[in-house]
Amino acid sequence: MMFLLVTALALISILQGTHHQIIAEASVPRFIRPSGSQQTSRRNNNSLLQIERKSFLWSASLNRRGIASSFEQSVFEVRGINEISLPNKDEVTKMARQLFSNYPDFLGRPSLTLGLCRAVPSSKNCHLQTSLFPLDVLTFGTPRVVSSKPHSRNSHGEKWGDGISIIGLGEVLCCIEIPIVGGLLVANNLDPSSSSSKSITKREHDHGCLRFTWLSIKNHRQQQPKIVLVTEIAGNYRPSLAGNKLPTPAWRNMVYCSTQRMFHAYVMWRFHLFVAKEYRRKIIMDSHIMYDK
Repeated sequence: MMFLLVTALALISILQGTHHQIIAEASVPRFIRPSGSQQTSRRNNNSLLQIERKSFLWSASLNRRGIASSFEQSVFEVRGINEISLPNKDEVTKMARQLFSNYPDFLGRPSLTLGLCRAVPSSKNCHLQTSLFPLDVLTFGTPRVVSSKPHSRNSHGEKWGDGISIIGLGEVLCCIEIPIVGGLLVANNLDPSSSSSKSITKREHDHGCLRFTWLSIKNHRQQQPKIVLVTEIAGNYRPSLAGNKLPTPAWRNMVYCSTQRMFHAYVMWRFHLFVAKEYRRKIIMDSHIMYDK
């Protein structure tokens, strides 16, 4: 029942449109009270600053071996900047690395899971657990920094789509991978074609990862570059809904695509928006520091 409710909410939110403007005021501390003219100028600049989502594209599938792949891409434009300066590349990279690495904590937000799950960190991993009982829904490993662009094809060798070709034009400012270690939503990978038990054991512990990428695309028509956020399910992630039979039965594929696949797209739709809001918050925070100096 919960899956049906969340899936319905996801469909409604996504089908309402992919254009979204981030114009809410960010609450920031005031170090020194500025003069009246400075305060008015700063307020005007902050109110004009907008980060608009121009598009959201996503694609996800489950192949015959039960391996899941997904790709989500948001393109944002920064508008309304007058005297406010944007963070430099190093600052953006540092911020993106922190936001991407804290994705498991984002999953534990009550507004996202209706309070049914919470993020519980441990010494090496982060566990997304049910609130009533300590059951691991998903377990994530230590985030790692990688240097690569998002792939134009999924793990099945299929193209994601023509609208995603924009990633080839961007400069990668940050790319983080978070290994998927285990949990109720993770099944062991099956490889009956391999005769080596050692290689099968290795595959059983390879559950793929979540990949997060921040790209910057310059446009000669616009003063500020576009922001492109890309998230992927990469590697050998096999959801529990795929079962233990090969090839994966059609009915299991249909159940996965109608529930977990849709919920994942909705979560990433929300996460991209969250990252953009935090970016706007940083710009405003830096502008306060600049004015207070």
